[in-house]
Amino acid sequence: MPDREITATIDDLIEEEGLPSHYAATVEQTILPMIEHIVSLRRAKNRTVVVGINGAQGTGKSTLALFLRALLCDHWRCPTASFSLDDLYLTRAERRALAEQVHPLLVTRGVPGTHDVKLGRRVIDQLRTAGPGDQTRIPAFDKSCDDRVPLAEWPVFDGRAEVILLEGWCVGALPEGDEALAEPLNTLEAEEDPSGTWRRYVNQCLKDTYHEFFGELDSLIMLEAPSMSRVLEWRTLQEHKLAEKTDRARNSALNEKAFGGAAQAVRIMNDQAVIRFIMHYERVTRSCLQHLPSRADVLIEVAGDHSLSRPHFRAQPQKPRVLLLSAYDAGSHRNWREQLVLSQPEFEWHVLSLSPRFFRWRIRGNALTWLNEPLLKEHWDLLLVTSMVDLASIRGFHPNLAHTPALLYMHENQFAYPASDEQHNSVDPQMVNLYSAIAAEGVLFNSDWNRRSFFDGVEKLFQRLPDGIPEGALELIAAKSRVLPVPVDDRVFRQEAERENPEAAERLWGNGPEFRSGLSPLRIVWAARWEYDKGPDRLLAILQELERRTVNFQVCILGESFRKVPEALTTIQHQFAHRLVQFGYAPSRTEYYQWLGSADVILSTALHEFQGLAVLEAVAAGCVPIVPGREVYPELFPPEYVYPDCGDDIPAEAAYAAALIERQTVQRLALPDVQRFSRDALTPIYKALLLDAIDNRVMKTYSLHPRSHMGYPD
Repeated sequence: MPDREITATIDDLIEEEGLPSHYAATVEQTILPMIEHIVSLRRAKNRTVVVGINGAQGTGKSTLALFLRALLCDHWRCPTASFSLDDLYLTRAERRALAEQVHPLLVTRGVPGTHDVKLGRRVIDQLRTAGPGDQTRIPAFDKSCDDRVPLAEWPVFDGRAEVILLEGWCVGALPEGDEALAEPLNTLEAEEDPSGTWRRYVNQCLKDTYHEFFGELDSLIMLEAPSMSRVLEWRTLQEHKLAEKTDRARNSALNEKAFGGAAQAVRIMNDQAVIRFIMHYERVTRSCLQHLPSRADVLIEVAGDHSLSRPHFRAQPQKPRVLLLSAYDAGSHRNWREQLVLSQPEFEWHVLSLSPRFFRWRIRGNALTWLNEPLLKEHWDLLLVTSMVDLASIRGFHPNLAHTPALLYMHENQFAYPASDEQHNSVDPQMVNLYSAIAAEGVLFNSDWNRRSFFDGVEKLFQRLPDGIPEGALELIAAKSRVLPVPVDDRVFRQEAERENPEAAERLWGNGPEFRSGLSPLRIVWAARWEYDKGPDRLLAILQELERRTVNFQVCILGESFRKVPEALTTIQHQFAHRLVQFGYAPSRTEYYQWLGSADVILSTALHEFQGLAVLEAVAAGCVPIVPGREVYPELFPPEYVYPDCGDDIPAEAAYAAALIERQTVQRLALPDVQRFSRDALTPIYKALLLDAIDNRVMKTYSLHPRSHMGYPD
C-alpha cells in the first residue's frame, strides 16, 4: 500500500480529473509499478531518460502521463517534464502550405508529417542538458483555434529534467512495407487518396524524421486498445459527452455578456464525421495494434470499460557495456562525455571521472586513485578513456582489463602545450599520452592539427632519448589513429526564423554603448579561457587598432576566469568600458548560445587551440569567424577568414586582424558551412566506431593516409 502522502496526492488527482474513486486501485496496481520501472531505468542509465507513451484515442494516455509526472516529481524527487505529440503540431499556416505542396489531406493535423519533430528533439535536448538556472519552454497547441500557442505563453520547465514523458497516439509507430500501401484501407483513402500520395508521404515520414525522433526513447509504454472498432466507439462517445457539456455550458451562459465575454464556439462532430475523422488515423493505429505489443517495453491492456491491466514488462536485450574514464573532467571533457552518452543510447554507459584540479597529480596518479574502484573489477565490452588517463597503468593494475578493447580520445596532447606553461614543464604528462596511445586499440584526435602535433612531438622526444626506442612505434600508433571531432551541440545551430528575430540581440546588446546615428555597431564576441595561451594581449592590441581606425563596434568577452586574470583583460575592462556589453562567464549554456547567436563576428587570438570548438559553435550560431593562421584554424576555415600569424610581432598581427574585421562593416563574408561538425552528423560515425572497437576491428579499419583519418567529409 502507498503511504499517506502518496495516497493524498492520488486522491487529489482523482478528484481534479473527475475520475471514479476506484481509479485509486488502478494507480496502485498499474501506475506505481511503472514508476518503479522508470526510476530503476533512470538509476541504471545515470542520466535523463525519455519515456514514450503510446495509445490509440481514448486509452487514457494523458491521464497516465499526468499521474506519472505528479508522483515522480512530488514523491520520488525525480524532476519530470511531460508533453504530448499533439503539442508539436505544425501551425495551421504550415499545414496549409504542406497540403498545397503534397496532398490536401495534410491540412488535417494528427498523422505523421503534421508534427514539428525537429522542435520536439530540440525540446528534449534542452530538457536533458539544461543547467540549474536554465529554463525550457514546452510547446503548446490550442485545438480550439487549430494553431500553436504563441511562444510567450508556452509553459516553462526549470532546470534539468531527470525524466521526460512523451505521449501520443503514434509514439513509437513503425512504417509499413511499400506493398501494404498499394490498396486503400478505408473510404477516405479510396475517395480522397486514390493515388496513394498521402499515405506514402505519411509512411515515408515514419521511416525518416519520426524514426529518428522515436529513437530518443529509452522506454516505450503501450496502452493497448482491444480493437480498432472499440477505438471508434470510444471516440464517438467522447464526442457525445462533449456535445452534452457544450449544451450545458451554452444554457448556463445566457447572461455571458454581463460578465464581459462571449461563449466560445465549439465544433461538434456527428457520428458520420467522427467515422471520417478516425479514418485519417486508422492505418497507423491498426499497424500499432499489430506490431507494438511485442516491441513495447511495458504493455498495459485497456479493457472495453477503460480499466487497465497490470503492466507486463518485456525483458530487455543486453546492450554493450562501455566504461568511460575521464581523469581531468574539465568543462570541454565533461561536455563531450555527456553529449556522447546522450547520443548513443544503444550502449550501456558507466562513467568514472575526477575533478579538474591538481593537474600534475591527476595525469600521473589517476590509475592509483582508481586502484580500488569496484567498476574496474567488472567485465566491460569497451574502455573509452580521455587523454589524461594513464591507460597502461590501468591495465597493469587490473589484469581483467588487459584484453578489453580500449579507445583513447585525445582532446589535447601534452607535446603541443606551450613551453612557458609551468604545469607542463615535466616529461611525465607526455609519457602518459605516449604510453596510453601505444596501449590503446584505437586513438582518436579531435583535429588533424592535434594529431600532427602529437606525432611531431613524439618524434622529437625519441630524438632526445639516449637509446632503447622500439622500431615502428610511431607507425604503430599512426595505423590505429584517426580524426573525430568533438560534436557541436545541435542546439546552437540556428534556424532561419531565429536569425531574423532581432529581439534577443537587442535585449543582450542594447545596454552597450550608444549607437552612432544611422549606424549599428559591429558585434564582436571573444570566447575563450582567460589564460595567456588564448592571446588576451593580442585581443587588446586588436581592439586598440579597431579604435584607432574608428570602427564602430561592441565587444562581448566570454569565458572562464581563474584567480589570476591576465593583465591584458583587466586593461580591456577599463580601456574599453564604452565598448563592452559583457565581461565574464555566461551564467548558463542557454545564455552563452544567445550571445553567440546575436553577434556578427567571432574573434580568436589563440596561441594554443586543438579543435576551436568555441569558434565552431559561434559559426554554427551565425557568426563570421576571424581567426589566426596557426594551430587548428587553417584546417577549419578557408583563407578569407584567416589573418596572418605574425609570431611575436603583435602590432602587425593586430593590423591584419583589424583590417579583416573592418571589412565586415562594409560587406560581411558568407558563413562557412560547419554542419559536418554537428552532433547529428557525427553521431552515426561515433556509433560505428564504438561498434568496430568492440568487435576488435579498429586496427584494420583505418589507413595511414592523414586525410582518410577524418571522421567528417573533406
